[in-house]
Amino acid sequence: MSPNLADFSLLELFSMELQSNHQAMENGLVGLEADPRPERVEPLMRAAHSIKGAARIVDLPQAVALAHAMEEVLLAAQKGALALTADHMDALLAASDIFGRLARLAPAELSAALEAEAPQATELGQRLHALLIATPPEAAPQKQLDQNETAGQDLVPGPDLDMESLRTGSPPTFPPSPSLSSPEGSAASPAPPASASPSDSPDAQDGVVRLSAEVLSRLMGLAGQCLVEASVLPPLVKDLRSQRRDLLELSGVLSDLRAYLPDGARLGGQAQTGWERAGLDRAGLDKAAALVQALTDAHNRTVDPLDALSRRLDIFSSRLYRQVLASRMRPFEESARHFPRLVRDLARELGKEAALDLKGLHTPVDRDILDRLEAPFIHLLRNAVDHGLESPAQRAAVGKPPQGRVTLAARHLAGILEVRVEDDGAGINLSQLRAAIANRGLADPEMTARMDADELYDFLFLPGFSTAGHVSQVSGRGVGLDVVKTMIQEVGGQLRVESRPGLGTAFILRLPLTLSVVRALVVMVAAEPYAIPLSRISRVLEVPQSGLASLEGRQYVTLDDGDTVGVVQTAQLLNLPGSDLPEDVPLVVLGNAETRHALAVEALLGERDLVVKPLDRRLGKVPNVAAAALLEDGSPVLILDADDVLRSVESLLTTGRIVRVGLSGKREQADGPKRVLVVDDSLTVREVERQLLANRGYHVVTAVDGMEGLAAARSGEFDLIVTDVDMPRMTGLELTRAIKTDPALRDTPVMIVSYKDRDADRLAGLAAGADYYLAKSGFRDEALLTAAADLIGEP
Repeated sequence: MSPNLADFSLLELFSMELQSNHQAMENGLVGLEADPRPERVEPLMRAAHSIKGAARIVDLPQAVALAHAMEEVLLAAQKGALALTADHMDALLAASDIFGRLARLAPAELSAALEAEAPQATELGQRLHALLIATPPEAAPQKQLDQNETAGQDLVPGPDLDMESLRTGSPPTFPPSPSLSSPEGSAASPAPPASASPSDSPDAQDGVVRLSAEVLSRLMGLAGQCLVEASVLPPLVKDLRSQRRDLLELSGVLSDLRAYLPDGARLGGQAQTGWERAGLDRAGLDKAAALVQALTDAHNRTVDPLDALSRRLDIFSSRLYRQVLASRMRPFEESARHFPRLVRDLARELGKEAALDLKGLHTPVDRDILDRLEAPFIHLLRNAVDHGLESPAQRAAVGKPPQGRVTLAARHLAGILEVRVEDDGAGINLSQLRAAIANRGLADPEMTARMDADELYDFLFLPGFSTAGHVSQVSGRGVGLDVVKTMIQEVGGQLRVESRPGLGTAFILRLPLTLSVVRALVVMVAAEPYAIPLSRISRVLEVPQSGLASLEGRQYVTLDDGDTVGVVQTAQLLNLPGSDLPEDVPLVVLGNAETRHALAVEALLGERDLVVKPLDRRLGKVPNVAAAALLEDGSPVLILDADDVLRSVESLLTTGRIVRVGLSGKREQADGPKRVLVVDDSLTVREVERQLLANRGYHVVTAVDGMEGLAAARSGEFDLIVTDVDMPRMTGLELTRAIKTDPALRDTPVMIVSYKDRDADRLAGLAAGADYYLAKSGFRDEALLTAAADLIGEP
């Protein structure tokens, strides 16, 4: 039903009027500066006039005076008597800001707030009048101004205006000024003011019901759960149909048996008295067949309506979910409406010219995501104007228009929300970026020279990193893009950069459509289900355990694009007891093109739409876990925090010991300590290594060269082989190649310990198949033992 405006006080009505007209005024002023056509002025005059008239009704003289001053300037501009300059726009926007601050207050606070704003309002009014007076007198039609003032005076309550009519259910209306008679409907036309009749608004016709965010969130949870519960019926219907096929098959078998028995005959004749005792004659078979037919008919009468119910419930639950989800959605415009003013003011501050293009304003966005996007957008827009756009002189020198363009565009793409913040500036200077990285000691010049553009862009998001040459109020402190990336990741989104020299830079945000329901892959870890959001998964594959390569104790897999990705057991990340993985190990690859890791799991259970249930706040931040949900059978499942998981992997790679996939087999179950073969032609080195390993608890066997070492390796089962490089008869590299090409030995880890510590020597050892390369020049007792433990575990 339509809202009863009689329930509102005059101040509440004025607040509604102010909110409606202020936003239209601010957007129109920014647009007017970029396109100062006279027809764009009329809607602004109408907004100022409405505010002035409403302020007279509620007796707010300061607001009346300020709005009237704005109206006078705009009227002169429309008549061609005044050419609006940047000074005019600054004063008009400052006046609009005062009304904006009032619009955000509760109605009861308006009078006191306006008293506090009175000095600034008076100063702005005088400034606007001064700017107007500066216009040549013959160019300003005084008669028209007087008529407009008279129109404003007509709004003063008098005998002909029944104030009680404002309490009868219709909002107050204010007659337009005679000068405001130009055609309506221009592009800059504001939204209908709050003083319009309720029947003029589609929303009012449908009725408005106010719900708290908490109630809406509960409705969203219930609707999502309804959608999940509806998915229970299709598998049941499938099972019932399978049972019906079994009944039909059983009925056919009984029919075949009856065909072999004449009337009155008994199954099995005289020889099988057991059948006779069971009474399985023709009559018995007929009775069984009749029962089967009755069950089949009853089954048909049940399964068909149940199937129809399942389809209807699926349709209705999907519609309910979409409708409740739509109630959470707000147009992208709500977050972006004040950004044109932000870009305009910032460009003025920096001595630049800039305009903001908004695209996809009606794209629906989840209100929770919309609330969190404002701060990242402000950072990105400030970055675009400050770092992206050149000065007017620089743009003119390269043939660009003086005014730069910044674009903020939103759209739905493949089930996600994509937002682009793009400028037409100079683009990112990679040479300057490389120098900034090197100057801050983040990488040496040789390394930065080898980095491609995407790798260099990653440094832009580091805390404290900035390419600005000096610190200002706008930039140079290194605070901004790191905050943006953190906020985007908090809502499960991703951020990447595209830049073309001389043409501009774009920041692309890819965000989930809603935070209430997540599409996830459910996997099995330690015999329990866990969910991983699909938006963070780059690919899923199965790899035989024999196809997992090893390098320095860390396993990896080579993808079909040639990239290598490290493999980590998910159970170890979650501090869960390990279990045997299948021969074909399911791998879930997380991350982006720059940083990816493969999580080994026990099984892939398929994709699910899960209703997100936040964890109790008393639990604090649970490591690697973002939220919880329920599967269709009612069992709980934890939704993993992909970013936290990736951080845990990096921490484990740096400080922990990775549990190798497949290592928990017979080596760990063998009786006695783990066996190590040490191969070195130096008696001293060989004996030092033997004693170190033996003292730690390993069983150690030694060999004096590669040939003897290979024979020992083939004659005994070893968990680890430690070898030197330079040895007679067979070098350590030749020994390593022989071991890695022998089907019976290739899974045995090989550690090379050598005095050769150049990069070329190290790479040669790893290329031969070594799992670890330890230089003797930096040899320490603990280094050898740590490497052994990394490769095969403690004894």
